[in-house]
Amino acid sequence: MNLILENVQPKHISLIQELAKTLHFQVKEDNSIKKSKKKLSTQQKEFVEDLKEALAQVDLHQQGKIELQTFDEMMNEL
Repeated sequence: MNLILENVQPKHISLIQELAKTLHFQVKEDNSIKKSKKKLSTQQKEFVEDLKEALAQVDLHQQGKIELQTFDEMMNEL
């Protein structure tokens, strides 16, 4: 399976690379990929928005502005 991330902000690249490394994913940077004119489905748009929100929270956490839940806290909510 391939996953392509486009238009990643430079400040998020190292975070994504570290996450990929932790999950043992192979990372290959390719700036030659052309933008697809394919429209996203509603589900895909929701995923993108959720991912953006999650990355914004990680960014705030790294800045020390918010505290994120631990895995155990999250599981207790479920």
